[in-house]
Amino acid sequence: HGDFYFAMTTDGNFPERTTWVLETYEGDAVLRGGPYHKPKALYRTWSCLSDGEYNFTILDSIGDDNAVGNYVLGSDFEILVRSGLSFGTSNSTTFVSGPERT
Repeated sequence: HGDFYFAMTTDGNFPERTTWVLETYEGDAVLRGGPYHKPKALYRTWSCLSDGEYNFTILDSIGDDNAVGNYVLGSDFEILVRSGLSFGTSNSTTFVSGPERT
């Protein structure tokens, strides 16, 4: 099993436009977050994942880069993404959790 960590500070104006989903390689949703309601608030999620490949996608419902604040995504105590980046409608990261990692 592996650990999953996600932390995000929401945007100051449009936090309700941000959502995210963590899915298995097969496309089954494991965890979801948002929409959020408090501007400039810190939200955190931890979970233990079964071994395997996962896809994390964060979404801006309007796609104008104005809804997402800063976020950090980690797995098995390794930072995968540290972002305040603009990405339009969505940004995805694929990773392997557990002993299959390379």
